[in-house]
Amino acid sequence: EFFMVAPMSISYEEFFAKPKAEQADLVWEHLFVKRLPVSEAQIGVVTVLHALGLADFVTKRDLAGIRAWFAQQDMEEYVEKVFQLAKVKYVVMTNIPFVKQETEKWLQGKGTSKRFKSALRIDPVLSGDWGTITACLKEANLPETLEGAREFLKTWAKRIEAIYLMASTPADFQYGPHDCPRQPGWPTATTLIDEVMVPVARELGLPQALKLGA
Repeated sequence: EFFMVAPMSISYEEFFAKPKAEQADLVWEHLFVKRLPVSEAQIGVVTVLHALGLADFVTKRDLAGIRAWFAQQDMEEYVEKVFQLAKVKYVVMTNIPFVKQETEKWLQGKGTSKRFKSALRIDPVLSGDWGTITACLKEANLPETLEGAREFLKTWAKRIEAIYLMASTPADFQYGPHDCPRQPGWPTATTLIDEVMVPVARELGLPQALKLGA
Protein backbone atom coordinates (compact mmCIF):
# COMPACT_ATOMS: atom_id res chain seq x y z
CA GLU A 1 0.00 0.00 0.00
CA PHE A 2 2.85 2.37 0.75
CA PHE A 3 4.12 2.19 -2.81
CA MET A 4 0.70 3.11 -4.15
CA VAL A 5 1.06 6.54 -2.56
CA ALA A 6 4.80 6.94 -1.99
CA PRO A 7 6.72 9.75 -3.66
CA MET A 8 8.30 8.66 -6.95
CA SER A 9 11.67 9.62 -5.49
CA ILE A 10 11.56 6.59 -3.12
CA SER A 11 12.44 3.43 -4.98
CA TYR A 12 11.58 -0.09 -3.87
CA GLU A 13 15.27 -0.88 -3.34
CA GLU A 14 15.88 2.32 -1.38
CA PHE A 15 12.93 1.68 0.92
CA PHE A 16 13.91 -1.86 1.84
CA ALA A 17 17.54 -0.85 2.35
CA LYS A 18 16.44 1.44 5.19
CA PRO A 19 16.31 0.25 8.83
CA LYS A 20 12.90 -1.04 9.93
CA ALA A 21 12.27 2.05 12.05
CA GLU A 22 12.78 4.35 9.07
CA GLN A 23 10.53 2.17 6.92
CA ALA A 24 7.86 2.46 9.61
CA ASP A 25 8.31 6.26 9.73
CA LEU A 26 7.54 6.49 6.03
CA VAL A 27 4.57 4.13 6.20
CA TRP A 28 3.12 6.00 9.16
CA GLU A 29 3.58 9.38 7.47
CA HIS A 30 2.05 8.45 4.14
CA LEU A 31 -0.67 6.01 5.22
CA PHE A 32 -1.75 7.31 8.63
CA VAL A 33 -0.79 11.01 8.80
CA LYS A 34 -1.23 12.36 5.29
CA ARG A 35 -4.19 10.06 4.56
CA LEU A 36 -7.08 8.58 6.46
CA PRO A 37 -6.71 4.83 7.14
CA VAL A 38 -9.43 3.35 4.95
CA SER A 39 -8.03 0.05 3.65
CA GLU A 40 -8.57 -3.21 5.52
CA ALA A 41 -4.89 -3.38 6.46
CA GLN A 42 -4.81 0.21 7.74
CA ILE A 43 -8.03 -0.23 9.71
CA GLY A 44 -6.56 -3.39 11.22
CA VAL A 45 -3.59 -1.44 12.58
CA VAL A 46 -5.84 1.24 14.05
CA THR A 47 -8.20 -1.34 15.55
CA VAL A 48 -5.31 -3.11 17.30
CA LEU A 49 -3.95 0.15 18.70
CA HIS A 50 -7.38 1.10 20.01
CA ALA A 51 -7.80 -2.33 21.63
CA LEU A 52 -4.47 -1.87 23.39
CA GLY A 53 -5.66 1.43 24.85
CA LEU A 54 -3.62 3.66 22.58
CA ALA A 55 -6.49 5.57 20.98
CA ASP A 56 -5.15 8.93 22.18
CA PHE A 57 -1.83 8.33 20.42
CA VAL A 58 -3.70 7.36 17.26
CA THR A 59 -5.82 10.53 17.37
CA LYS A 60 -2.68 12.64 17.75
CA ARG A 61 -0.85 10.59 15.07
CA ASP A 62 1.85 10.18 17.72
CA LEU A 63 4.12 7.40 16.48
CA ALA A 64 6.81 8.29 19.02
CA GLY A 65 4.30 7.86 21.84
CA ILE A 66 3.19 4.49 20.48
CA ARG A 67 6.79 3.32 20.27
CA ALA A 68 7.50 4.51 23.81
CA TRP A 69 4.49 2.55 25.09
CA PHE A 70 5.64 -0.64 23.40
CA ALA A 71 9.19 -0.16 24.70
CA GLN A 72 7.85 -0.21 28.26
CA GLN A 73 5.99 -3.52 27.88
CA ASP A 74 7.12 -6.75 29.47
CA MET A 75 7.17 -9.24 26.61
CA GLU A 76 5.44 -12.12 28.39
CA GLU A 77 2.76 -9.89 29.88
CA TYR A 78 2.18 -8.23 26.53
CA VAL A 79 1.81 -11.58 24.75
CA GLU A 80 -0.74 -12.72 27.31
CA LYS A 81 -2.66 -9.46 26.95
CA VAL A 82 -2.84 -9.85 23.18
CA PHE A 83 -4.19 -13.40 23.43
CA GLN A 84 -6.80 -12.35 25.96
CA LEU A 85 -7.93 -9.40 23.86
CA ALA A 86 -8.10 -11.56 20.74
CA LYS A 87 -9.88 -14.36 22.66
CA VAL A 88 -7.46 -16.88 21.17
CA LYS A 89 -6.31 -19.89 23.18
CA TYR A 90 -3.10 -20.54 21.25
CA VAL A 91 -1.37 -20.26 17.89
CA VAL A 92 0.85 -22.75 16.07
CA MET A 93 4.32 -21.79 14.89
CA THR A 94 6.05 -23.62 12.06
CA ASN A 95 9.62 -24.22 13.16
CA ILE A 96 12.31 -25.30 10.69
CA PRO A 97 15.01 -27.69 11.95
CA PHE A 98 17.05 -27.05 8.79
CA VAL A 99 17.61 -23.34 9.56
CA LYS A 100 20.47 -22.70 11.97
CA GLN A 101 19.05 -19.40 13.24
CA GLU A 102 15.99 -21.27 14.47
CA THR A 103 17.71 -24.35 15.86
CA GLU A 104 20.13 -22.23 17.88
CA LYS A 105 17.21 -20.65 19.73
CA TRP A 106 15.72 -24.03 20.61
CA LEU A 107 19.10 -25.44 21.65
CA GLN A 108 19.54 -22.55 24.07
CA GLY A 109 16.67 -24.10 26.00
CA LYS A 110 14.70 -20.89 26.43
CA GLY A 111 11.08 -21.62 27.19
CA THR A 112 8.19 -20.16 25.26
CA SER A 113 4.69 -19.29 26.36
CA LYS A 114 2.24 -22.19 26.32
CA ARG A 115 0.19 -19.98 24.03
CA PHE A 116 2.62 -20.96 21.26
CA LYS A 117 2.55 -24.53 20.01
CA SER A 118 4.93 -25.88 17.40
CA ALA A 119 4.74 -27.67 14.08
CA LEU A 120 7.86 -29.13 12.48
CA ARG A 121 8.36 -27.65 9.01
CA ILE A 122 10.22 -30.05 6.72
CA ASP A 123 10.15 -28.47 3.24
CA PRO A 124 13.50 -30.01 2.13
CA VAL A 125 11.89 -33.44 2.36
CA LEU A 126 9.12 -32.62 -0.12
CA SER A 127 11.46 -30.67 -2.38
CA GLY A 128 13.97 -33.52 -2.49
CA ASP A 129 16.71 -31.24 -1.18
CA TRP A 130 19.06 -33.95 0.06
CA GLY A 131 21.96 -31.45 0.15
CA THR A 132 20.29 -29.36 2.86
CA ILE A 133 19.23 -32.48 4.75
CA THR A 134 22.69 -34.09 4.76
CA ALA A 135 24.34 -30.82 5.81
CA CYS A 136 22.09 -30.82 8.89
CA LEU A 137 22.76 -34.50 9.54
CA LYS A 138 26.49 -33.85 9.46
CA GLU A 139 26.10 -30.93 11.86
CA ALA A 140 24.11 -33.20 14.21
CA ASN A 141 26.68 -36.03 13.96
CA LEU A 142 24.10 -38.34 12.39
CA PRO A 143 24.69 -40.71 9.46
CA GLU A 144 23.94 -39.16 6.10
CA THR A 145 21.34 -41.79 5.32
CA LEU A 146 17.56 -42.14 5.27
CA GLU A 147 17.78 -43.64 8.75
CA GLY A 148 19.77 -40.62 9.90
CA ALA A 149 17.17 -38.33 8.39
CA ARG A 150 14.39 -40.14 10.25
CA GLU A 151 16.30 -39.84 13.50
CA PHE A 152 16.91 -36.13 12.88
CA LEU A 153 13.22 -35.41 12.37
CA LYS A 154 12.17 -37.50 15.37
CA THR A 155 14.67 -35.71 17.60
CA TRP A 156 13.44 -32.29 16.56
CA ALA A 157 9.76 -33.20 16.68
CA LYS A 158 10.22 -34.31 20.29
CA ARG A 159 12.45 -31.37 21.21
CA ILE A 160 9.93 -28.75 20.11
CA GLU A 161 6.90 -30.86 21.06
CA ALA A 162 5.54 -30.63 17.53
CA ILE A 163 1.82 -31.23 17.12
CA TYR A 164 2.08 -31.94 13.39
CA LEU A 165 4.50 -32.06 10.45
CA MET A 166 4.18 -29.32 7.84
CA ALA A 167 5.71 -28.78 4.41
CA SER A 168 5.20 -26.88 1.17
CA THR A 169 5.96 -28.44 -2.18
CA PRO A 170 7.75 -26.73 -5.07
CA ALA A 171 5.75 -25.88 -8.18
CA ASP A 172 7.29 -28.82 -10.08
CA PHE A 173 6.53 -31.37 -7.36
CA GLN A 174 5.72 -34.87 -8.55
CA TYR A 175 5.00 -37.91 -6.43
CA GLY A 176 5.52 -41.38 -7.83
CA PRO A 177 7.40 -43.03 -10.69
CA HIS A 178 7.90 -39.80 -12.68
CA ASP A 179 9.68 -38.07 -9.79
CA CYS A 180 13.35 -37.37 -10.50
CA PRO A 181 16.19 -36.65 -8.05
CA ARG A 182 17.35 -33.04 -7.83
CA GLN A 183 20.96 -34.15 -8.16
CA PRO A 184 22.54 -37.42 -9.36
CA GLY A 185 22.77 -39.84 -6.46
CA TRP A 186 20.20 -38.04 -4.33
CA PRO A 187 16.99 -39.74 -3.20
CA THR A 188 13.85 -38.39 -4.80
CA ALA A 189 11.23 -36.46 -2.90
CA THR A 190 9.00 -39.53 -3.27
CA THR A 191 11.61 -41.66 -1.51
CA LEU A 192 12.04 -39.09 1.25
CA ILE A 193 8.27 -38.94 1.75
CA ASP A 194 7.83 -42.72 1.82
CA GLU A 195 10.91 -43.58 3.84
CA VAL A 196 11.43 -40.55 6.07
CA MET A 197 8.38 -38.33 6.52
CA VAL A 198 5.60 -40.93 6.64
CA PRO A 199 7.44 -43.38 8.98
CA VAL A 200 8.26 -40.54 11.39
CA ALA A 201 4.66 -39.30 11.35
CA ARG A 202 3.37 -42.80 11.99
CA GLU A 203 5.81 -43.55 14.79
CA LEU A 204 5.11 -40.28 16.61
CA GLY A 205 1.40 -40.19 15.79
CA LEU A 206 1.65 -36.79 14.10
CA PRO A 207 -0.69 -35.44 11.41
CA GLN A 208 0.81 -34.04 8.21
CA ALA A 209 -0.18 -30.70 6.72
CA LEU A 210 0.92 -30.20 3.11
CA LYS A 211 0.75 -27.02 1.02
CA LEU A 212 0.84 -28.31 -2.52
CA GLY A 213 2.44 -26.03 -5.09
CA ALA A 214 2.99 -23.26 -2.55
